[in-house]
Amino acid sequence: GPLTDSEASATAMATGISTSYGHIGIDKDGKLLKSIFEIASDLQYSTGIVTDSYIWDGTPAAFVAHTRNEDDARDILTQIAASKLNLIFGELEDLGEDDVPEKDETLDILSKRFLLLDRSLELPNGDSISQPIAAIFAEDEVQDLNSSPNLMQLTKVALKYLSSQDKPFVLLVESEEMDAASHENDSDRVVNGLKSIQQTLSLVLKFSKMEGQTLVLFTADHETGGLAAVADFGDYPKLQIRWSTKDHTAPVDPLYADGPGAQYFASVHRNWEIGNRLKKLISQGNGTNE
Repeated sequence: GPLTDSEASATAMATGISTSYGHIGIDKDGKLLKSIFEIASDLQYSTGIVTDSYIWDGTPAAFVAHTRNEDDARDILTQIAASKLNLIFGELEDLGEDDVPEKDETLDILSKRFLLLDRSLELPNGDSISQPIAAIFAEDEVQDLNSSPNLMQLTKVALKYLSSQDKPFVLLVESEEMDAASHENDSDRVVNGLKSIQQTLSLVLKFSKMEGQTLVLFTADHETGGLAAVADFGDYPKLQIRWSTKDHTAPVDPLYADGPGAQYFASVHRNWEIGNRLKKLISQGNGTNE
């Protein structure tokens, strides 16, 4: 339909298959779908996730997990630990509630695969580490550029680590701050979130330009809040912020592509079409970073 949520839309972008609300890594009938991360891992790519949200949230989960219950954090965390993911940075949330394990259990699950970094984010042995790594933070600890750490800092470390593996990689960087702020119609928080996105995207584009083989895609899995900037005719040319809802809406989200392969995204695409194109590019195995 015209509306979607993060679980369904991220799954479409991760697998090339459209699915239903709340479905993570599965189609509408519950069939498991292979994601671009799983395809990339099979082709000896490194894979990583950086998010300012909790690590089992719908968007990151869609690239590594398969479940109909998006609230079953324990199951998603266990799948993350059993995956071939090389890096995951993000938060915890609602520890001990319902199907969310306590902090100690969560870290124990993750440590079965990942080396857990401390707050310094320093990589042991400099750039030579090949072991999968994770950096886990408290709820709402990663927000905007005033946070320590922030999304840009986490992304910088992730790019350093993935570049050191001497193989192509696929990295998902998610700014969920905008969605959370828009659900609350919090305009000031949205502005701060935009600044964080701007600085992080600038970092990624700079990396792409210097490295020369990295395709960068920038988009959203949905819009929230129906935000509009309208004229303030009493104080022209200043603008006023207006919201239409606290829920998801159905506009066409922007899609920006830069670097090798960008031409394949130079049009309007459904979310599942983005996934299809990414799968084809990765499967070519031409050594291009994504």
